[in-house]
Amino acid sequence: MRLFTKKGTVAAFYYLMAADGEIGSAEREKLRQIAAEIELEGFESCLEEIQAEFENRQAGALNDDEPYDLLSEGVDDALAENPAEEENGVTPRLLLWDLLVMANADGQYHPQERRLIRHVARTIGVEKSVFLEMEQLLQSDAAITRELAWLAASNRPYTEIRPLVEEMETRQAVLRREAELLIADEVSQEVAVLEYKPDIVDKAKEKIMPAAAEIGEKTGHVISEAKDRFEKAASPLAENIGKQAGKLFSGLKGRMKKNAAQDEATEEGED
Repeated sequence: MRLFTKKGTVAAFYYLMAADGEIGSAEREKLRQIAAEIELEGFESCLEEIQAEFENRQAGALNDDEPYDLLSEGVDDALAENPAEEENGVTPRLLLWDLLVMANADGQYHPQERRLIRHVARTIGVEKSVFLEMEQLLQSDAAITRELAWLAASNRPYTEIRPLVEEMETRQAVLRREAELLIADEVSQEVAVLEYKPDIVDKAKEKIMPAAAEIGEKTGHVISEAKDRFEKAASPLAENIGKQAGKLFSGLKGRMKKNAAQDEATEEGED
């Protein structure tokens, strides 16, 4: 399984942000958050280098060059570098998921963004079915967030809204868990390659135990590193896809409490 450098990952995000023709302050802040989540050191200096590379690529383009071609070439170059041995690189599915999160963060999934992300999915070897499932998870999450926004703006009684909100919160939690498992499954596939198969070496039993011990140690090491990497990276992403929804929940619950108090006061008045 290929891994990608943290700087290369952030550069890919930068080119994705440019796909719709404009890079806003909100997108820059989102990029800073992602860099912090993957523990990229020296973010500001890295961003300056990425911006300079982007501008040089734009300046060197011919008049008839397609903007998308420049973006895809930039992403390919950014993801071509292999991480140093001591660096915990970003896994393909994690990279793809975070790209999708970024593209959908503003509620507008631009066709050029989708085209670029599909290109990345193909070049890094993520299966089409996985890409489509990730898209569906995010679209479903966005639909629930819109429904919660509608409830938050309504004047329906607290007793009527609460079961609906709880049901939608449960569905959203399931969607995010599905995303985590989809990303984690890639790590388990990597570990499976190292699993020991004794039937291959049954005739050399005197050599099996040392080999098995070594393989077991390597497998355990990979599992431990993968678990740490996933917990650091995937959990913030699960939080990311519903960041605005989380704020909405907080506001909605406050509104629900207020409605409940008003309902109670009305009932007391009627008594």
